[in-house]
Amino acid sequence: MHSVELIAGPPQCGKSVAAESRTLELSGRIGKRLYVATLPALPQFAERIAQHRLRRGDLWRMVEIRRDLAEAREAIDSLGRCQRHVLLDGISAWIGRQIDRQMVLHRRPRCPDSIAAALLRAIAEMQSHCEHLIVVGTVVEHDPSNDSWTSVAVTANELVLKGIAQFADSVTLLPSKDL
Repeated sequence: MHSVELIAGPPQCGKSVAAESRTLELSGRIGKRLYVATLPALPQFAERIAQHRLRRGDLWRMVEIRRDLAEAREAIDSLGRCQRHVLLDGISAWIGRQIDRQMVLHRRPRCPDSIAAALLRAIAEMQSHCEHLIVVGTVVEHDPSNDSWTSVAVTANELVLKGIAQFADSVTLLPSKDL
């Protein structure tokens, strides 16, 4: 059985911790699990990445996505059939990076619908390669003052989260830590 869970919420609300806990619960302490990270290894994210790595320890196999989610599928395949539990953390960061690449290559991003459709296809394919997939996404509010790049990213992110929610077996929406 292939299942998908979506864990979403605003920035810095504990989505990764919740997803890691859920994956450990499903896989057991000795089960094999794969952590697919999409946050770019940039200086502004170094502290957060270090905290994530320290918290996970050696309980996880780690794959960092540089270009596209086909890399994650290849990593799952390379682990063989014993790999059952996959946590895809940071689809919103991945969307932003895809738009950055398009801006460099084409000087403009593709439309949000095509970005979302490509990501949803990749997630569906990942789902078929593992028993349980947990996807972590950030809920971002629309702001009319955003530039066109940010508008495309926010719209694509919203479409992806809604798309995953439609086929997910479970959706968890975490509140802001400020509440």
